[in-house]
Amino acid sequence: MNAGEPACGYEIFRDEDQSFAFDIKSSRLFAIHNVLADVLQAEAKGDRNLDRLACVHGADALRRARHELAQVRAVGLLPADPPRDQDVAILKRSSYCQATIFLTDRCNMRCRYCYEGYQGLRREGGSTMEWLPLRWSLDYVFRVFAAGCEIFDIHFFGGEPLLEFELVRQATEYCRRLGRQHGVEVNLSISTNGLLLTPEMLAFLRDHTFDVSVSLDGPPPVHDRARQLPSGVGSYERLEPKLDALLATEGLYVELAGVLSPVNTDVFNSFLWAYEKGGRAISFIIPRLRYSHPMAVKERDLELIKRSYTELANYLLERMIEHDFGPLASLIAANDYFGRFIKRVFSREHLSYRCRAGKDMLAIGADGRVYPCLGFVGMREWAMGTTRGLPDERIGDMFCDQHVDRKASCQGCWGRYLCGGGCYAHAAMSNARIDKPDPQDCELTRHLMRLAVMVVGRLQHEHPDVLPQFFSALARSVPAKHYKFVPPLLRQYLAEPPHSSEKQTQARTLDQEEALAP
Repeated sequence: MNAGEPACGYEIFRDEDQSFAFDIKSSRLFAIHNVLADVLQAEAKGDRNLDRLACVHGADALRRARHELAQVRAVGLLPADPPRDQDVAILKRSSYCQATIFLTDRCNMRCRYCYEGYQGLRREGGSTMEWLPLRWSLDYVFRVFAAGCEIFDIHFFGGEPLLEFELVRQATEYCRRLGRQHGVEVNLSISTNGLLLTPEMLAFLRDHTFDVSVSLDGPPPVHDRARQLPSGVGSYERLEPKLDALLATEGLYVELAGVLSPVNTDVFNSFLWAYEKGGRAISFIIPRLRYSHPMAVKERDLELIKRSYTELANYLLERMIEHDFGPLASLIAANDYFGRFIKRVFSREHLSYRCRAGKDMLAIGADGRVYPCLGFVGMREWAMGTTRGLPDERIGDMFCDQHVDRKASCQGCWGRYLCGGGCYAHAAMSNARIDKPDPQDCELTRHLMRLAVMVVGRLQHEHPDVLPQFFSALARSVPAKHYKFVPPLLRQYLAEPPHSSEKQTQARTLDQEEALAP
């Protein structure tokens, strides 16, 4: 047992008159009555003298609760330690690999929270790739990832990549050619502020099945506070017609990506705005900035963000109870920071690592330097080499060493296997090391995991058919090229397996075990 972990391996959650127990090792969630919740909490504190609980609940109720707990443990309903497939898989090539390529450091906007690494590159004059270095970058990606990888995701980033749209055209054709040569599937995606989109660009992105992520922080006044033009004027007025055209383009997967900051702490209303604009894949992040940066989220901002996420969770719960699946589906479709935890709690995902940065994920700066992921670009102490050589395996090995059970600061956290140990780029930015998570990142993550447990717990206990119906409907809408991203325990909901005409077996309800009420 890890130091600091609750003695019984549970975290207890209370919501109105209902309690839930989350088993840390197995990621199973149980609806329990309040007497049993008190027993488990007493055990977690190492308190074996339960006489005081008998005074509160009565001796008979306490005796029944302890008997129930003994029965559950006796039949092995709660495995002590589930298989850690990821422990081995993280050390070898997976079937899915991702590379983010910065076509340019130049941008037609001056967002106030732009990542510090990028700002440093711009202060030095920045870089823009020429076609030959871009070819070298793509060759590098396919060379490094070739062994065992079935799907390559090539993501064009910046700066503003549409400033170099001719490079996007050339790279798209070259990626398709490399995919055919290596016998792998190639997914293409691009992140843009949207201001340069033209009908010709939209047609090209649609015809080549791009995933498009466009920045939208929230309603116009919110968006304009941070997302500004070089003149200092807000950008929403120029964005809106481009955004409307993008969302109206059939056949495009479009994500609306927002940034939370001191000038945008109301994630609930920013989400509602994006959803009402027609967004069906919506995500929010906190920018990777040092705490000294004026747009870094401070303690007061974080409390407002957490409060707003609680509002959002309550809203999502209400909509799900009414079988309005759209709002939650839009968060999960974009792998939003909160939405992913709802998915993980329901499907019992068990993460031993945060992500595959430095192994099956990398980023290439416009200057040709290679980094573990896009969050590290510009932090040259984390560069893994250049595209003219091979990656520095020593840095890759550092990421393989980041098993959550080996991180001292994670050992007392009940949600470590839902989280995987915190964002490495956030950790490097705040601590100059990746093995010590950013405390602020941890605080928000724990809050979101707790909200996810309460949403899933309430639905499974009070409306047990809702989540299976939701994930079944969501899976049927997943594009074939995204099938590989569906967690194993949710693939049963896919209407038809990819590359097969066989019908999927009838969906079954995932874990909804409940301890018996007295």
